[in-house]
Amino acid sequence: MHGFGFIASAVLIILLLPIVVATWEQKRVSDGFYLAIAVGGVGFAVLRGGPLAGMIAAATGLACLLLISALVAAVRARWHVRPLVGGHIKLLGAGAIWLGASGALAMLIIASFLFVFLAFTLSVRNKSNTRPEFAPIAALVILMLQVQHSIITIF
Repeated sequence: MHGFGFIASAVLIILLLPIVVATWEQKRVSDGFYLAIAVGGVGFAVLRGGPLAGMIAAATGLACLLLISALVAAVRARWHVRPLVGGHIKLLGAGAIWLGASGALAMLIIASFLFVFLAFTLSVRNKSNTRPEFAPIAALVILMLQVQHSIITIF
């Protein structure tokens, strides 16, 4: 069943779209959207690999959520800045459920690089707000890695 990964990618687009649009419209995103992404990821993991795969996906998402929360708390305590807010952390945790352990690691590295690169670019251009929106960056990275995973599984 080669099209299963692309169906998962299409569902992920539908689930990520409200978060990106709400961010661009500067509206608060309900926790239900993050929960829907997480439940969808666990559901596709169960369909793809059975109940054990669903439990592994949920554990990966929880581990990523705890790791990012601890890192953000450490950065906030050390430098008195808050690089990510709760919604960003939840989005990364839900994305980790879709991507698995290696995909979650790639997601964190790529999203961090893009966030720092865009912040640097905005500061060089002398913008008053040098903090880029993280939710669209994370959504793009999650979707990009999900599609890549879908393409790799075909070959």
